[in-house]
Amino acid sequence: MFTDGPKARASGGARAVAGWSLSDGLDGSASTKALFQERISDAVSRAASDVSDLALENEQVCDAVNLIDSAALHYLENPGATPRQAIKASCDQDVDDVLGWMQD
Repeated sequence: MFTDGPKARASGGARAVAGWSLSDGLDGSASTKALFQERISDAVSRAASDVSDLALENEQVCDAVNLIDSAALHYLENPGATPRQAIKASCDQDVDDVLGWMQD
């Protein structure tokens, strides 16, 4: 499993998402950008955690959800990254092994 999956970050999701929406927009400042990215990160992690909770018995679904969560968060900071780069950056496992978890 991923070392940095939705379970590791899920605690902040509900806190940051409540009372905020994308329509609040950005004013271009660094602090607003950081807040915007944090809230997106929290929302993605919360969604991944919620979906994983629905599929606890299906390890492949949980692995795929963790991969989506990790890749999305990596892409926030590295928009030009590839899926393989996102996997490599977010877990200590071999990229092909991680992809194999979802294919078994």
